[in-house]
Amino acid sequence: MIPPLLLWGLFGGFVAEFAGWYQLSRLDPKDKAVKARRVRLRSPEYLMTTAGMILIGVGFVLVYMQLPDVKLNPILAMNIGASAPLLAQSLGRDFPVELPKID
Repeated sequence: MIPPLLLWGLFGGFVAEFAGWYQLSRLDPKDKAVKARRVRLRSPEYLMTTAGMILIGVGFVLVYMQLPDVKLNPILAMNIGASAPLLAQSLGRDFPVELPKID
């Protein structure tokens, strides 16, 4: 059986991802950049990355569960699940990748 705290962490990751989808839904649907982004959101690469980011949050909750001095509760597990993908994303910004130029 899956520990309930991991499920709360999973839920927190879904909430964070849903917030991004909600922000996109509030943008002008006639804008070309918004249309392009919505098409990209349906791609398998994006969906796999989204699932990976949510699972990072679950992984962080699992790590916290192993620490003897940390007492987790559902709200804290949900917070960790939501914030861990944002932390991972910000770490990715610190190491920019330069794409090769195609002539």
